[in-house]
Amino acid sequence: MIPDAPVSSGATHENDPAAMHPDADELLEELARLDATMAHVVASAGDGGNPDLERVLDKHARHLRALLGSDGGEVATDAIDAAKRALNTAEPAAPLRMLSMARDTLGAVVRRHAARATTFHKVA
Repeated sequence: MIPDAPVSSGATHENDPAAMHPDADELLEELARLDATMAHVVASAGDGGNPDLERVLDKHARHLRALLGSDGGEVATDAIDAAKRALNTAEPAAPLRMLSMARDTLGAVVRRHAARATTFHKVA
């Protein structure tokens, strides 16, 4: 079964400080959910398109862009695009290597944002 990406439970109003600094747990939980989805991507790489899996990836992309903002949203988009390329290629070896690098980069960005969120919420 493909895990479903949830809708953010965090604040979304642009003037709300919590919306601009999501909770560290929410960031790390979304990364864990994405990792579970990525395991399905790796297992299905090269099998052709999977519309259900691509929809779940798109949900993750939207959620991560909302959580990470402009400075991390592009990294999330890059990782999701790499996952889709791995799914839709006949020879997945190179796209899977690119996906691995994109996942590493996204993980680092999410952990950096989570560290900032922890600091922000301690001060606030």
